[in-house]
Amino acid sequence: GTTMLAVTHISQTHPERVFEYDGQYILNPGLAENREYICRVTADIVRRYDIDGLHIDDYFYPYPVAGQSIPDKKEFSTMSNGITDLGDWRRYNVNLFIRQLHETIAKTKPWVKFGPSASTATSKVHEWAATPKVFRTTTTSMPTCFYG
Repeated sequence: GTTMLAVTHISQTHPERVFEYDGQYILNPGLAENREYICRVTADIVRRYDIDGLHIDDYFYPYPVAGQSIPDKKEFSTMSNGITDLGDWRRYNVNLFIRQLHETIAKTKPWVKFGPSASTATSKVHEWAATPKVFRTTTTSMPTCFYG
């Protein structure tokens, strides 16, 4: 695994926008500046490369790990947009991000298709992964199934 990060890595330049969870650095999906950052990076990719479509995976909150909680309670308490349930707020953030990303791609090159992987997680513990609402705002979908 990665043992050293570049000094220009976002976890180094903006540690307040990243949380550590299960040995990973994750851009906090509850922060608008992170959604905007990903949209800027994506717009750059779409502008500079002759692509027909863009597919993303793992765009949702991390899967629960026993004994750990996702450290986003502070953001939930200050940026909940009137949403009272943490899971609903996380779903809201995922839906908002996917819509923003789709709009960014469509504005940059309207012919480029976009779609996230559909989560096959059906358990209640990870119910904020992907929602049907997400897929009404995209142009393609590539479901993934993991077995074993």
